[in-house]
Amino acid sequence: MSAYISLTPLDYTEASLIPDRLRDVDGIISCDAVSGSSSYLLMVRVASTRKLETLLNTIHAAVPVSTDTTMVLRRYFAK
Repeated sequence: MSAYISLTPLDYTEASLIPDRLRDVDGIISCDAVSGSSSYLLMVRVASTRKLETLLNTIHAAVPVSTDTTMVLRRYFAK
């Protein structure tokens, strides 16, 4: 399953460290800096909702952020 996770730093003095701290976490496909209410957008792929929950716990243990998760129900196309 695929999902997008928006990250909002809880401590902006460490915000620039977030991508490096998450770079080698299994399941995270990409990390983009974005505009809007969050600072980063992760694209993730995991085997199940239980694995997604584990990934979210890993993210929260690694970096001080709040998260908002959007699960992909169906992908119509990818290029």
